[in-house]
Amino acid sequence: MFSMLTYTMELCGPILTSKETHFWDAVALQHRNFSLPDYFKFFPKPNCLDASPNHLSIPLVPYILGQSMPITVRPAVKLIAVLREPIARELSLYNHERANGYDWWVAPGICSASGSETFEQFANCQLASYRTLNVSIAQYDDAQRVLFREFLYGIWKGLYVPHLDAWRRSFSRRQLYVMSYDTLSTPEEMATNLAKFLGLYPLERKVWLPARNTQKRERREYTKQYTITCAIRDDLQAVFEPWNDRLYRTLRVDQQLALAPEHEPPFPEFGLHPCDDARLS
Repeated sequence: MFSMLTYTMELCGPILTSKETHFWDAVALQHRNFSLPDYFKFFPKPNCLDASPNHLSIPLVPYILGQSMPITVRPAVKLIAVLREPIARELSLYNHERANGYDWWVAPGICSASGSETFEQFANCQLASYRTLNVSIAQYDDAQRVLFREFLYGIWKGLYVPHLDAWRRSFSRRQLYVMSYDTLSTPEEMATNLAKFLGLYPLERKVWLPARNTQKRERREYTKQYTITCAIRDDLQAVFEPWNDRLYRTLRVDQQLALAPEHEPPFPEFGLHPCDDARLS
C-alpha cells in the first residue's frame, strides 16, 4: 500500500529508509532522546508517509507523538490503520522474521528455539505465554501491554481495540482511518477513499499494488510456510475471536455516531483463516 500511495498521490517516504522510520517505537521502547524536528529530518517535504507497523501497537507512541506536537499542529495529522485478520498477520510476521533470522518468540522458562521452528511451534509458544499471563479483555491495559510485550509479541499485536484506543486518547477519531487489509483487493476504490481522507488528488496513473513487500535486505534461506494445521488455527481463533467481536462493535458504533472519518467505509468482519491438516501427513 505504501508503494501505491507514494506513486498515485506523490506522497513522499522517509529519506534514509525504504518506508519505515521506526522513530517513535525507538523513542518509546529504548528511551531515546527525541524531538519533532529530529523526526522531520526523515522527510524531504510536506505530505510524507511513514509506514512503521510497530507505531500502531505500542501504546506510548501516540502519547509521545501527540505531546511532542504544538496543539495547533496536532489536528493536521492523518493516521491510517490497516488491520489484517489476526491469524494471517501472525503467519505473515512469522515468515518475515524467519527470513531475517530472528528468534524473538523465545520465552524464558516456556519456550526455546532451535532455529527451525514451524509456525505451529511458534504459535504454541505464544499461546503458552499468553495463558501463563492470563490476559483477558477485562485485564488488558497499557501497563500490562508494555510490561509483557516481549512475551506477547505475536499475540498482542492482533488484539486491535486496545491499540486503537491508545491512538484515540491522543488524536481525534476523525483523524484515524481504520481499514481492512482485505480492502487491498480493490485498490481503485481504496485509493479514492484514502485520497478524500488525506485531502489529496490522485494523479492520472493506474492504481496498482506490488506483488510483494518492496523492502530490500539480506535474508537467510528458509522455506516459507503457507498453510497451518486446523488445531493451531482453532486455538488461535479462540483467543482472537472475542477481541475481533469487540473491534466490530467499536467500529460500528463509530460509524453510527459519525465519529469515524467521513470517507471510511464500514469495516467487514474477518473471514475464518483456512487450515490444512494434510501437512501433518
